[in-house]
Amino acid sequence: DSAESEAEELISLLKSVHADAPSREIGDKELSIMLDETLAELPDSYRVVIILCDIENFSYHEAAELLDVRPGTVGSRLARAREYFARKFLPYMRQVKK
Repeated sequence: DSAESEAEELISLLKSVHADAPSREIGDKELSIMLDETLAELPDSYRVVIILCDIENFSYHEAAELLDVRPGTVGSRLARAREYFARKFLPYMRQVKK
């Protein structure tokens, strides 16, 4: 799936940029601003699952229990939120990594 591979590429690029100290110093502030802006653009239902699962490291089941939804709902919302992030961040991250 194209969106899934883009999300995986984004995660890989984010990890490699944070492992590279000079790029990290330059990119952290800009990246932080982009993250905040992108989170603010997401619908609440997507924002909350990406925060719970990707930032706070809750499992799908834990997030589902907190939100009173099924784990599959958490998974689909998280997939859509990650796709949105990948579309927004991949061009930027590809440029930063060059």
